[in-house]
Amino acid sequence: MTDLEKEYGGALTELARDEHLEDRILEDVRVLRTVLTENRDYVKFLLSPNIAIGERLGAIDKAFAAFHPFTRNFIKIMTEQGYAAYLVGCCAEYEAAYNRDHGIVVAEVCSAVQLTKDQQTRLQASLEKRSGKKVELHCSVDPSLLGGLKVTLDGELLEGSVRGKLNTIRSRLSDAELETGTEGAGYGSET
Repeated sequence: MTDLEKEYGGALTELARDEHLEDRILEDVRVLRTVLTENRDYVKFLLSPNIAIGERLGAIDKAFAAFHPFTRNFIKIMTEQGYAAYLVGCCAEYEAAYNRDHGIVVAEVCSAVQLTKDQQTRLQASLEKRSGKKVELHCSVDPSLLGGLKVTLDGELLEGSVRGKLNTIRSRLSDAELETGTEGAGYGSET
């Protein structure tokens, strides 16, 4: 995260705190982050010197009419300053500050197949017990995992995938072979 993203994301955080709008602005920030991540051309539009600034600001009002005025004005300021490319990072900074303030940690969960709501609920409860904090799950699917889960909780990788366990076993066997000098000695061969 850049200093600019920290500074501007932090300024939006302070404003939201001062006005007791943290939850409302969080909703906007999450939508904005998703929209800009999925529509990179919109950021190019906001940065385009070939389009009058008034037209770009008007487009922000139309596109984000449901947002709180503070959020819309934040997007406008970033656009006017030529910083629209940093909006996603500012959103990330806002969310990180919100989570710190509210004792929330994010768990990135990757599974071989989509987790059911019941599985997500049980996993969340288990992670909350482990961390002592409220856990927000961000789930994704990666069929290459073979099975199990790969969980990153507050930056710490908690490997539970079949592929990860196989790699751990493979690594331990290799280490044991090197320590004992038995590399390839007699495994699967007749003596």
